[in-house]
Amino acid sequence: MILILLGTQDAPFPRIITTTQQALQQLEWQEEVIVQAGHTVYDASRTDWHVTDFLSPTEFENAIMQADVVICHGGAGTMLTAMKNGKQVIVMARKLEFSEHNNDHQAELAMKLASEGYLQNVQTVEEMQTALQSIQMSNFQPRKFDLINDVVSQVETLIDTLEV
Repeated sequence: MILILLGTQDAPFPRIITTTQQALQQLEWQEEVIVQAGHTVYDASRTDWHVTDFLSPTEFENAIMQADVVICHGGAGTMLTAMKNGKQVIVMARKLEFSEHNNDHQAELAMKLASEGYLQNVQTVEEMQTALQSIQMSNFQPRKFDLINDVVSQVETLIDTLEV
């Protein structure tokens, strides 16, 4: 199952849905898809996708546990929860240039975690398709998340250095 998480930010984020739809269609991927759309208006023509606006904390945890792949915005809590649960994570960070957030801290954090091997960071349909193919072919094995490593301190340092 593919879980797409757009977070709770009040700005819409249709770019992640459109990009994922196009990539999955090109790959002819036939997995169940669940979308937590938040404040994003969803194109209801995709009746094979299960869409909800928001998930309760329990529903969120259950969905993460059931997912094979988590495609998400670049929220620290979302990414770390998926990584902690050993999921294949593909991140498309919300970006200021598209009015999806008030700065690019999500992109900076996603790039750092991708460079450390914890997840795949994408911005285009082609990159999403490549990331999904690498999961299909078992070519991408994420680095195991371990609280002993320095990821948490790296995230805290990055957040502390960003302007809000």
